[in-house]
Amino acid sequence: MGFMDSMMGMDQSAWDTQWVGTEWEHGIFFSEVILSPKSGPAGTQVSYTGTNLPSGANVTSISFASGQSVPLPTGGLTADSSGSFSGSFIVDEAWNLTPGMYGVEFYVEKDDGWSQYIMEDF
Repeated sequence: MGFMDSMMGMDQSAWDTQWVGTEWEHGIFFSEVILSPKSGPAGTQVSYTGTNLPSGANVTSISFASGQSVPLPTGGLTADSSGSFSGSFIVDEAWNLTPGMYGVEFYVEKDDGWSQYIMEDF
């Protein structure tokens, strides 16, 4: 028995009938990105792990402090069959950031139009 069966009393064919072709076609995802460490000075290497995404979802952009583009890995960044992805970046000294809290923003999408914006503070 899957999540939709046990928690909501709805089978997959009923879900498909109601939601295929809408933004909810893939189900409802409570996606999360975890950063480690959660703070540090310029030069800090930050690892990230994304979870609870639809399999095959692509991270199309990562930005730091609302505008500093974080390079994606060569070959892209795609959620695996369990809906997870991971990688790392370095807080670039060229960003000239003052000490404080900044958002790290991940934009994730699939070819069929599904998309999600996830933000985590650093």
